[in-house]
Amino acid sequence: MTTKTFNRRIALAGLLLFMAPMFWAGNIVIARAYRAELPPFGTTFWRWTLAAIVFLPFVWPLLRNQWPVIWREARFIAILSLLGLSGFASLMYSGLQTTTALNASFIMAMSPVIIPLVVWLGSREGISILHAIGIIVSAIGAIVIISAGNPLRLLQGNFNDGDLLVIGAMIVWSVYSVIVRYRPKDLHPNVLLWTTMVFGSLATLPLSLWEATTRPMPLSTNALMAISYIVLFPSIGAYFCFNRGIEIVCPNKGGLAMHLVPLFSAVLAVLFLGEAFQTYHGAGILAIFLGIGLVTRAGNRS
Repeated sequence: MTTKTFNRRIALAGLLLFMAPMFWAGNIVIARAYRAELPPFGTTFWRWTLAAIVFLPFVWPLLRNQWPVIWREARFIAILSLLGLSGFASLMYSGLQTTTALNASFIMAMSPVIIPLVVWLGSREGISILHAIGIIVSAIGAIVIISAGNPLRLLQGNFNDGDLLVIGAMIVWSVYSVIVRYRPKDLHPNVLLWTTMVFGSLATLPLSLWEATTRPMPLSTNALMAISYIVLFPSIGAYFCFNRGIEIVCPNKGGLAMHLVPLFSAVLAVLFLGEAFQTYHGAGILAIFLGIGLVTRAGNRS
Protein backbone atom coordinates (compact mmCIF):
# COMPACT_ATOMS: atom_id res chain seq x y z
CA MET A 1 0.00 0.00 0.00
CA THR A 2 1.42 3.39 -1.00
CA THR A 3 1.67 6.26 1.46
CA LYS A 4 -0.94 8.20 -0.53
CA THR A 5 -3.42 5.32 -0.39
CA PHE A 6 -2.74 4.80 3.31
CA ASN A 7 -3.39 8.49 4.05
CA ARG A 8 -6.64 8.36 2.09
CA ARG A 9 -7.82 5.34 4.09
CA ILE A 10 -6.96 7.06 7.37
CA ALA A 11 -8.78 10.21 6.23
CA LEU A 12 -11.83 8.11 5.29
CA ALA A 13 -11.76 6.37 8.67
CA GLY A 14 -11.54 9.74 10.42
CA LEU A 15 -14.55 11.04 8.49
CA LEU A 16 -16.61 7.92 9.19
CA LEU A 17 -15.71 7.91 12.88
CA PHE A 18 -16.68 11.59 13.04
CA MET A 19 -20.05 11.04 11.39
CA ALA A 20 -21.14 8.08 13.55
CA PRO A 21 -21.10 9.90 16.91
CA MET A 22 -22.62 12.96 15.23
CA PHE A 23 -25.57 10.84 14.05
CA TRP A 24 -25.98 9.28 17.52
CA ALA A 25 -25.81 12.71 19.14
CA GLY A 26 -28.52 13.87 16.76
CA ASN A 27 -30.73 11.06 18.02
CA ILE A 28 -30.65 12.51 21.54
CA VAL A 29 -31.29 16.06 20.36
CA ILE A 30 -34.09 15.11 17.93
CA ALA A 31 -35.84 13.00 20.57
CA ARG A 32 -35.71 15.89 23.03
CA ALA A 33 -36.76 18.50 20.46
CA TYR A 34 -39.82 16.51 19.34
CA ARG A 35 -40.73 14.97 22.70
CA ALA A 36 -44.27 16.35 22.44
CA GLU A 37 -44.83 14.57 19.10
CA LEU A 38 -42.91 11.34 19.72
CA PRO A 39 -44.31 8.81 22.23
CA PRO A 40 -41.33 6.81 23.61
CA PHE A 41 -42.48 3.25 22.92
CA GLY A 42 -44.02 4.14 19.58
CA THR A 43 -40.80 5.84 18.53
CA THR A 44 -38.77 2.78 19.52
CA PHE A 45 -41.12 0.43 17.65
CA TRP A 46 -41.19 2.42 14.41
CA ARG A 47 -37.47 3.13 14.62
CA TRP A 48 -36.51 -0.55 14.50
CA THR A 49 -39.38 -1.67 12.26
CA LEU A 50 -38.58 0.84 9.53
CA ALA A 51 -34.82 0.40 9.97
CA ALA A 52 -35.19 -3.36 9.48
CA ILE A 53 -37.21 -2.79 6.30
CA VAL A 54 -34.70 -0.29 4.88
CA PHE A 55 -31.72 -2.48 5.80
CA LEU A 56 -33.22 -5.74 4.49
CA PRO A 57 -32.10 -5.40 0.80
CA PHE A 58 -28.50 -4.86 1.92
CA VAL A 59 -28.43 -7.87 4.23
CA TRP A 60 -30.60 -10.26 2.19
CA PRO A 61 -27.70 -11.98 0.33
CA LEU A 62 -26.18 -12.83 3.71
CA LEU A 63 -29.45 -13.98 5.28
CA ARG A 64 -29.91 -16.80 2.79
CA ASN A 65 -26.85 -18.58 4.16
CA GLN A 66 -27.19 -17.53 7.79
CA TRP A 67 -30.64 -18.87 8.76
CA PRO A 68 -29.23 -21.95 10.56
CA VAL A 69 -26.93 -19.71 12.59
CA ILE A 70 -29.78 -17.31 13.37
CA TRP A 71 -31.99 -20.12 14.67
CA ARG A 72 -29.12 -21.53 16.72
CA GLU A 73 -28.36 -18.15 18.27
CA ALA A 74 -31.97 -16.98 18.64
CA ARG A 75 -31.70 -16.68 22.43
CA PHE A 76 -28.50 -14.63 22.17
CA ILE A 77 -30.08 -12.33 19.57
CA ALA A 78 -33.23 -11.91 21.66
CA ILE A 79 -31.25 -10.90 24.75
CA LEU A 80 -29.25 -8.33 22.76
CA SER A 81 -32.47 -6.97 21.25
CA LEU A 82 -34.19 -6.59 24.61
CA LEU A 83 -31.18 -4.78 26.05
CA GLY A 84 -29.51 -2.72 23.34
CA LEU A 85 -32.44 -1.91 21.08
CA SER A 86 -35.83 -2.20 22.78
CA GLY A 87 -34.77 -1.55 26.39
CA PHE A 88 -32.12 1.10 25.80
CA ALA A 89 -34.11 3.12 23.27
CA SER A 90 -37.36 2.98 25.28
CA LEU A 91 -35.63 4.15 28.46
CA MET A 92 -33.71 6.88 26.65
CA TYR A 93 -36.77 8.26 24.83
CA SER A 94 -38.82 8.08 28.03
CA GLY A 95 -36.13 9.93 29.96
CA LEU A 96 -35.86 12.65 27.34
CA GLN A 97 -39.51 13.49 27.92
CA THR A 98 -38.52 15.28 31.13
CA THR A 99 -34.73 15.69 31.27
CA THR A 100 -32.53 17.80 29.02
CA ALA A 101 -30.40 16.60 26.14
CA LEU A 102 -27.37 17.96 27.99
CA ASN A 103 -28.08 15.86 31.07
CA ALA A 104 -28.80 12.77 28.99
CA SER A 105 -25.65 13.05 26.91
CA PHE A 106 -23.39 13.59 29.92
CA ILE A 107 -24.94 10.70 31.85
CA MET A 108 -24.44 8.43 28.82
CA ALA A 109 -20.76 9.45 28.85
CA MET A 110 -20.38 7.22 31.91
CA SER A 111 -20.89 4.04 29.87
CA PRO A 112 -17.16 3.35 29.24
CA VAL A 113 -16.63 3.46 33.00
CA ILE A 114 -19.57 1.21 33.87
CA ILE A 115 -18.62 -1.50 31.36
CA PRO A 116 -15.63 -2.78 33.42
CA LEU A 117 -17.92 -2.90 36.46
CA VAL A 118 -20.45 -4.98 34.52
CA VAL A 119 -17.65 -7.34 33.44
CA TRP A 120 -16.55 -7.70 37.06
CA LEU A 121 -20.08 -8.37 38.30
CA GLY A 122 -20.67 -10.97 35.59
CA SER A 123 -17.39 -12.86 35.58
CA ARG A 124 -15.53 -11.64 38.64
CA GLU A 125 -12.62 -10.59 36.43
CA GLY A 126 -10.13 -8.62 38.44
CA ILE A 127 -10.85 -4.94 38.87
CA SER A 128 -7.92 -2.79 39.94
CA ILE A 129 -7.86 0.01 42.48
CA LEU A 130 -7.43 2.45 39.59
CA HIS A 131 -10.57 1.02 37.97
CA ALA A 132 -12.50 1.42 41.20
CA ILE A 133 -11.34 5.00 41.68
CA GLY A 134 -12.32 5.84 38.09
CA ILE A 135 -15.81 4.43 38.63
CA ILE A 136 -16.25 6.40 41.86
CA VAL A 137 -15.00 9.65 40.30
CA SER A 138 -17.34 9.29 37.32
CA ALA A 139 -20.26 8.47 39.61
CA ILE A 140 -19.56 11.68 41.51
CA GLY A 141 -19.68 13.55 38.20
CA ALA A 142 -23.06 12.02 37.37
CA ILE A 143 -24.38 12.94 40.83
CA VAL A 144 -23.26 16.53 40.31
CA ILE A 145 -25.16 16.67 37.00
CA ILE A 146 -28.43 15.07 38.08
CA SER A 147 -28.49 17.12 41.31
CA ALA A 148 -27.76 20.36 39.41
CA GLY A 149 -24.67 20.88 41.54
CA ASN A 150 -26.43 20.28 44.88
CA PRO A 151 -26.15 16.60 45.97
CA LEU A 152 -28.32 17.34 49.03
CA ARG A 153 -31.29 17.52 46.65
CA LEU A 154 -30.98 13.77 46.10
CA LEU A 155 -31.14 13.08 49.83
CA GLN A 156 -34.35 15.09 49.90
CA GLY A 157 -35.80 13.06 47.04
CA ASN A 158 -35.74 16.12 44.79
CA PHE A 159 -34.56 14.80 41.45
CA ASN A 160 -35.72 14.47 37.87
CA ASP A 161 -37.30 11.12 36.99
CA GLY A 162 -35.98 11.53 33.46
CA ASP A 163 -32.40 11.47 34.75
CA LEU A 164 -33.08 8.15 36.50
CA LEU A 165 -34.50 6.69 33.27
CA VAL A 166 -31.41 7.81 31.34
CA ILE A 167 -29.20 6.25 34.04
CA GLY A 168 -31.18 3.04 33.48
CA ALA A 169 -30.59 3.38 29.73
CA MET A 170 -26.86 3.86 30.32
CA ILE A 171 -26.66 0.74 32.51
CA VAL A 172 -28.64 -1.32 29.98
CA TRP A 173 -26.37 -0.13 27.16
CA SER A 174 -23.28 -1.03 29.21
CA VAL A 175 -24.57 -4.57 29.75
CA TYR A 176 -25.38 -4.82 26.03
CA SER A 177 -21.86 -3.64 25.15
CA VAL A 178 -20.37 -6.44 27.23
CA ILE A 179 -22.64 -9.20 25.88
CA VAL A 180 -22.30 -8.20 22.21
CA ARG A 181 -18.57 -8.98 22.39
CA TYR A 182 -19.53 -12.66 22.56
CA ARG A 183 -20.99 -12.62 19.04
CA PRO A 184 -20.45 -16.05 17.47
CA LYS A 185 -17.74 -15.90 14.83
CA ASP A 186 -20.02 -17.40 12.17
CA LEU A 187 -22.79 -14.83 12.75
CA HIS A 188 -22.16 -11.91 10.38
CA PRO A 189 -22.24 -8.48 12.12
CA ASN A 190 -24.79 -7.10 9.63
CA VAL A 191 -27.01 -10.14 10.10
CA LEU A 192 -26.78 -9.68 13.85
CA LEU A 193 -27.74 -6.01 13.47
CA TRP A 194 -30.74 -6.78 11.25
CA THR A 195 -32.04 -9.63 13.40
CA THR A 196 -31.76 -7.55 16.55
CA MET A 197 -33.74 -4.83 14.78
CA VAL A 198 -36.50 -7.35 14.06
CA PHE A 199 -36.48 -8.81 17.58
CA GLY A 200 -36.32 -5.31 19.08
CA SER A 201 -39.35 -4.24 17.06
CA LEU A 202 -41.34 -7.31 18.13
CA ALA A 203 -40.34 -6.84 21.77
CA THR A 204 -41.54 -3.23 21.76
CA LEU A 205 -44.80 -3.91 19.88
CA PRO A 206 -46.96 -4.74 22.96
CA LEU A 207 -45.76 -1.63 24.79
CA SER A 208 -46.33 0.58 21.75
CA LEU A 209 -49.88 -0.78 21.34
CA TRP A 210 -50.58 -0.12 25.03
CA GLU A 211 -49.15 3.39 24.73
CA ALA A 212 -51.19 4.08 21.58
CA THR A 213 -54.44 3.79 23.56
CA THR A 214 -53.65 7.12 25.20
CA ARG A 215 -50.87 8.54 23.06
CA PRO A 216 -50.80 7.32 19.45
CA MET A 217 -47.98 8.16 17.06
CA PRO A 218 -49.12 11.29 15.18
CA LEU A 219 -48.91 11.56 11.40
CA SER A 220 -47.67 15.15 11.57
CA THR A 221 -44.85 16.52 9.45
CA ASN A 222 -42.63 16.97 12.50
CA ALA A 223 -43.13 13.38 13.65
CA LEU A 224 -42.47 11.97 10.17
CA MET A 225 -39.31 14.05 9.75
CA ALA A 226 -38.03 13.07 13.19
CA ILE A 227 -38.68 9.35 12.64
CA SER A 228 -37.06 9.53 9.19
CA TYR A 229 -33.90 10.99 10.71
CA ILE A 230 -33.84 8.44 13.54
CA VAL A 231 -34.27 5.53 11.11
CA LEU A 232 -31.77 6.60 8.46
CA PHE A 233 -28.97 8.11 10.53
CA PRO A 234 -28.66 6.84 14.14
CA SER A 235 -30.17 3.41 13.34
CA ILE A 236 -28.42 2.58 10.04
CA GLY A 237 -25.97 5.29 8.99
CA ALA A 238 -24.15 5.49 12.32
CA TYR A 239 -23.68 1.72 12.59
CA PHE A 240 -22.40 1.55 9.01
CA CYS A 241 -19.95 4.43 9.52
CA PHE A 242 -18.73 3.11 12.87
CA ASN A 243 -18.28 -0.48 11.69
CA ARG A 244 -16.50 0.58 8.49
CA GLY A 245 -14.30 3.01 10.40
CA ILE A 246 -13.05 0.44 12.87
CA GLU A 247 -12.36 -1.97 9.99
CA ILE A 248 -9.80 0.56 8.74
CA VAL A 249 -8.26 1.40 12.12
CA CYS A 250 -8.03 -0.98 15.06
CA PRO A 251 -11.13 -1.25 17.33
CA ASN A 252 -9.33 0.17 20.36
CA LYS A 253 -8.56 3.40 18.52
CA GLY A 254 -11.84 3.54 16.61
CA GLY A 255 -13.81 2.97 19.79
CA LEU A 256 -12.51 6.24 21.19
CA ALA A 257 -14.88 7.99 18.77
CA MET A 258 -17.73 7.10 21.14
CA HIS A 259 -16.41 9.72 23.54
CA LEU A 260 -17.45 12.33 20.96
CA VAL A 261 -21.17 11.54 21.41
CA PRO A 262 -21.67 13.60 24.62
CA LEU A 263 -19.55 16.42 23.20
CA PHE A 264 -21.55 16.60 19.97
CA SER A 265 -24.83 16.22 21.89
CA ALA A 266 -23.96 19.12 24.15
CA VAL A 267 -23.01 21.38 21.24
CA LEU A 268 -26.18 20.52 19.31
CA ALA A 269 -28.36 20.96 22.39
CA VAL A 270 -26.96 24.42 23.04
CA LEU A 271 -27.15 25.50 19.38
CA PHE A 272 -30.53 24.08 18.37
CA LEU A 273 -32.47 23.59 21.62
CA GLY A 274 -31.25 26.66 23.43
CA GLU A 275 -30.27 24.63 26.49
CA ALA A 276 -27.94 26.43 28.87
CA PHE A 277 -24.57 24.90 29.71
CA GLN A 278 -24.27 25.41 33.47
CA THR A 279 -21.24 25.34 35.73
CA TYR A 280 -22.35 22.03 37.25
CA HIS A 281 -22.42 20.50 33.76
CA GLY A 282 -18.77 21.44 33.34
CA ALA A 283 -17.81 20.08 36.76
CA GLY A 284 -19.75 16.87 36.21
CA ILE A 285 -18.43 16.08 32.75
CA LEU A 286 -14.88 16.89 33.90
CA ALA A 287 -15.23 14.29 36.67
CA ILE A 288 -16.74 11.76 34.27
CA PHE A 289 -13.93 12.15 31.74
CA LEU A 290 -11.36 11.99 34.55
CA GLY A 291 -12.94 8.69 35.58
CA ILE A 292 -12.83 7.46 31.98
CA GLY A 293 -9.16 8.39 31.81
CA LEU A 294 -8.40 6.43 34.98
CA VAL A 295 -10.30 3.36 33.76
CA THR A 296 -8.60 3.55 30.35
CA ARG A 297 -5.20 3.80 31.99
CA ALA A 298 -5.99 0.85 34.22
CA GLY A 299 -7.08 -1.16 31.17
CA ASN A 300 -3.87 -0.31 29.32
CA ARG A 301 -1.79 -1.45 32.28
CA SER A 302 -3.61 -4.77 32.51
